Amino acid sequence: MSFYTYLLANGPYGTLYCGHTDDLASRVWKHKEKTYRGFMAKYDVVRLAGYEVHEEREYAFRRERQMQEVESSLEDQAH
Repeated sequence: MSFYTYLLANGPYGTLYCGHTDDLASRVWKHKEKTYRGFMAKYDVVRLAGYEVHEEREYAFRRERQMQEVESSLEDQAH
């Protein structure tokens, strides 16, 4: 079984969302259908910007956390 770390965007230079899943196609479809409320619906973050494949769920989860830390660091530098 494969696990994925994925990055969604609402457009070029826009808002990003990072997550992980074991079913990438289903997860992206759910985001596009706005099945998930809150952040995703508010910012319309539905375009798949990229993904990575991992052999274990723990690796996908760790990579998601790393990407979120980088994103947070970049946001801090912008302010």
